[in-house]
Amino acid sequence: MLDRGLATATITTSKPSRLLVMSHAQFRDAVKANDALLIKVLAAMGERLRADMAASHGHD
Repeated sequence: MLDRGLATATITTSKPSRLLVMSHAQFRDAVKANDALLIKVLAAMGERLRADMAASHGHD
């Protein structure tokens, strides 16, 4: 969503859920308008990058 590339996540819910579908522009506008959301998105990206790096180097 940040760079208009292909999706890099798949979501599976464990119970019935209501989901929100957003376009790239809607996501960008939401992040620009909400600092707390931006911080959460950046934190999630950092966690994912660290996990990917650990997996590629054979660590947990």
